[in-house]
Amino acid sequence: MFVKKSLIWALILLGLISSVYAVNPALDVRLVISEDSQILEDAVYVTFGKESSYYTEGEYTLLITDVDGKTIFSASYDLEFFLLADPPRRIGSAVFEQKIPYTTEMYKLQFLKNNEALYTKFLDFCNYNTECDSEENYLSCPNDCPLTQKDGVCISQKEGICDPDCLAGADVDCKKPRDKLTISLILLAAILIFVLLFWNKIKLRSSTLKKLLLQRHHLTNYKEKLKTIKTKYAIIRKKIKELSPTVTERFK
Repeated sequence: MFVKKSLIWALILLGLISSVYAVNPALDVRLVISEDSQILEDAVYVTFGKESSYYTEGEYTLLITDVDGKTIFSASYDLEFFLLADPPRRIGSAVFEQKIPYTTEMYKLQFLKNNEALYTKFLDFCNYNTECDSEENYLSCPNDCPLTQKDGVCISQKEGICDPDCLAGADVDCKKPRDKLTISLILLAAILIFVLLFWNKIKLRSSTLKKLLLQRHHLTNYKEKLKTIKTKYAIIRKKIKELSPTVTERFK
């Protein structure tokens, strides 16, 4: 069982090698809302990652539309204004965090309570001043934040430019570090699979050998018992022969 699980994990590792650097642009929304529906903090920016899977039906709604007012994204939520302790304690505010797939068609974001807007932000991240400002990055404003400039987001896709935001080995365009990392991961996974298969083979042989040795031990015992029986039979026959020649003839 251990060997099978280890093999599965090794195969998963190989699969992750080809997908770990994939970039999925995402709109990251973080709001801190008070109990009286005031927005205390807000942060909306474009990054990368997977869509948040947490949804709860409630009175709050995140709505994103395009320039014509057509809905691109809409989901409802239920916010909790207390701390899950023993006993639960009210804290007066709640944190809302959501990450959704980003497209350049997104124009206006609204956070609603019972269809009343508490927060509105136009998703015009790019100011086209040729400087990469705090809310801008290559995903939201490639004009001001080219790949050659640091913007806090690693773009690992193949586009011919080594992104300075990526760690060594993360960007396919940074050929030497990436090649070394990929080869190392593949070799590590291959060695792990080989060792596990070899160990499984050794365990199988060891189990077979134990069974053979046990069978040999039982056979040896049977031989010893058979030898003892023959010896006793010879002694009995000898005694019978000494007592009665007639009986001896019957046993022949």
